Amino acid sequence: MRKAVFALLAVLAVIAGIFIYNADKSEMATDSCICGGSAKPASEILKTKSIYLSVRKSIVKVSMKTHAGSGIIWDINDKCVVIALNRHLLIEASDASVTFFDGMRADAKFLGLSQQYDIGFIYIEVGEIAGDTLHALRKVRLFDSDDIENSAEARNTFERSYTGLDVIQLGVNLDNGGIIFSKGYITSIDFSTVFNCFVIQTKCYARAGMSGGGMFDMDGRLLGMISGGSESDKTYNIPSGTIKNEYQIIIQNNSVW
Repeated sequence: MRKAVFALLAVLAVIAGIFIYNADKSEMATDSCICGGSAKPASEILKTKSIYLSVRKSIVKVSMKTHAGSGIIWDINDKCVVIALNRHLLIEASDASVTFFDGMRADAKFLGLSQQYDIGFIYIEVGEIAGDTLHALRKVRLFDSDDIENSAEARNTFERSYTGLDVIQLGVNLDNGGIIFSKGYITSIDFSTVFNCFVIQTKCYARAGMSGGGMFDMDGRLLGMISGGSESDKTYNIPSGTIKNEYQIIIQNNSVW
């Protein structure tokens, strides 16, 4: 009997931790937040919602013929919109379709892959994006940190300063095409043999489809890109500085620029 009661309480806690913000239905009707089972103060919920609203238009769904994932609007210029995503989403894909925050879809072209890391880029010419959508898009603001990948001192400083830092993560919900956003905190920064680089680890909810999404601090700055994790409470994120370095290499060697 006691086990049954505990099981019921656990189910209720999970249900209590899931809620949907009912604002602009064109953007948010299918989006959901996973913020843990315990009740949250109103001020914390409002803060999370504010950060969500500030970064939602920077996250997209990227669809291939056989699979789908998330992407981050990395750059916007007078020629194109650049999407950063995981390399493993692109390796076997010949084309991709991007769905923006308002449901508009556009075909994307291949830009380049990192030779070392799980990072890739695609782009969409601005003429392929409806004017209202293009005007509303937002490229991410980057968290300013030293080179975590190549400097032990920078890693140690980051870990001392930011372990325990609250973050939210956004990625695609493959079940309904909306966005899942979850709140957690940074636990460590460690080298990952799977991703061949240093990754920022968090205690934060994750599920299939969120790969390629973003991890943001509570000022809305991109700390990293979700590249792996579990459906329990752990994610692995490639630091934004590593993505930035790889982007510079790719655009220097690409005729689009």
